[in-house]
Amino acid sequence: MPVARKSAAHQVGTPATKSEEPTSDDNIVDSDKPMNLFEELKSELSKQVNVEPYALTVPNRPDMALVFMPDFEFPLFQSWSKKCEDRKTKETDFFKLAVIVMSNTNKGIRLRGEDVDHDGEPMTILTPEVAKWVGAPIGSTTATIRKIYGSDGHVIQAARMIIEKAGYTMEGDVLEDEDGPLDD
Repeated sequence: MPVARKSAAHQVGTPATKSEEPTSDDNIVDSDKPMNLFEELKSELSKQVNVEPYALTVPNRPDMALVFMPDFEFPLFQSWSKKCEDRKTKETDFFKLAVIVMSNTNKGIRLRGEDVDHDGEPMTILTPEVAKWVGAPIGSTTATIRKIYGSDGHVIQAARMIIEKAGYTMEGDVLEDEDGPLDD
């Protein structure tokens, strides 16, 4: 394993002369020196990658934000998309996709910047009281989200932002990654 050396005379590509032969002290790692790239990479890759929650203010409700966790894998997103595809036309119902994305990634509701909970549990768009308070049938996620946002366009735009925060890019009606369209 490569070891950081104290002597600056030992550089890659420079042959050691007799007077510059390594000594036993040269194998001591200097704690003031940065780790070598191998050790830095090892350290970086051993860290857990954490996706941060994403809060979106609800248009026309400036004191209210919904908190989403945009950490879904692409196969899961594909299955959501497939559920929203018309069997005959193969076109995606983007409102239906928006509801699925939002209901599966919503982790909380904030009011004036504070997380709202009920009996120690975070309130979400799936909490029955939320449906009741907005006048939607309990269990109807679509109606609840529609009533919270007041506009289908705002719902679709919010879902688009969650999808993009998860690392996917929406171009027109096609989901893309860095290599190109993924609509097949």
